[in-house]
Amino acid sequence: MPSYAATLGHQPAISISELAATIAGFTSPVVVLQSAVLFESPTELSAKELSMLGGTITLAKKLESSPTHTGEIPALLAKERTGLKGKV
Repeated sequence: MPSYAATLGHQPAISISELAATIAGFTSPVVVLQSAVLFESPTELSAKELSMLGGTITLAKKLESSPTHTGEIPALLAKERTGLKGKV
């Protein structure tokens, strides 16, 4: 199941409610310092879901593979971005 992180707006409770109402299968929310939430969704989220979120500032997906050193990060991010258009 894909894992995501979202940066919450100035009303964290409303941002979390918005995510729960908008994202099908929104599960396992973990709030981090009242400014972010980690969660899972059974489906891949797209730019469409991001554009519908007004109280959520950013949305990030957990990479499929973890880098063993920082030099691998640019290549992993480029691989994840392949085929995407628009805001990423």
